[in-house]
Amino acid sequence: EPAANDKIDCVDSAILFMQEHINDNISLGDLSSQYNYSISRFSNLFKHKTGYAPIDYFVQMKMQKACQQLNFTTRSVKDIAFSMGFDDPYYFSKRFRTVIGMSPKKYRALNN
Repeated sequence: EPAANDKIDCVDSAILFMQEHINDNISLGDLSSQYNYSISRFSNLFKHKTGYAPIDYFVQMKMQKACQQLNFTTRSVKDIAFSMGFDDPYYFSKRFRTVIGMSPKKYRALNN
């Protein structure tokens, strides 16, 4: 049935959108309205397909990108945080620790 394909496309499309806006702040409202879904409907579709809530998934993507920055550049953690759309480097470090399991500084030290 075509409806099922639309649902899959909307999640794939949202993931693509996240990749293109990895340095921005995107809200759940931004995402769901883009696909003309209610927030709860969009969240359910997304979670059903990926196993993650949309914003958690987006934060995971940001942290993967931050890991690359920590590995391959000498940019400061603060600078990386700002470039990922975080206004507060402390909050960024906290989220990084939650997702990656260690602080950005420790991650960099272990991987370089």
